[in-house]
Amino acid sequence: MGRSNSATRELRAPAGHYTFVARSLTRRLVMITLLATLLVGGYAGYVVATVGGREPVLVTVAMAVLAVAQWTLLQARIPQRIEVDKSVVTIIKSGRRERYDLVDPGVELRVRDGEIAFAHYMKPWSVVRAKDVDWKVFTDVVMHYQNRADLNALLRDQRFTR
Repeated sequence: MGRSNSATRELRAPAGHYTFVARSLTRRLVMITLLATLLVGGYAGYVVATVGGREPVLVTVAMAVLAVAQWTLLQARIPQRIEVDKSVVTIIKSGRRERYDLVDPGVELRVRDGEIAFAHYMKPWSVVRAKDVDWKVFTDVVMHYQNRADLNALLRDQRFTR
């Protein structure tokens, strides 16, 4: 009977700044192979400097070319990034940056099992999937501010119907 209500319910963190970067197994594998390439290239360079020979030079050059190719691949395939700053959700994907203010009643949301899609007037839909974010935190923030947007829409509708 003496338990406080705040101890029994989970706290939600609606405000703050969150950054989510989508996981990519392929990207992680390329990063690991890039590290291995740099280590082998460094060792081959050490062998060239201390022992000399044609084969270590060829290995060093091959590893340098491979490292540049892997770095280029990593830069070309940057995963989706989602930034949440209080009520503003910014989705960065393929060089496009879409911003949605969740308290704006003009932002449309579609929620399905494991994904939330955002749209604003004539902009294309942006989809955020559960595997790309910390789903509990993200949905808590979105739903907190969506309730405010619903209230703003109601107040706007009342203003224009008078």
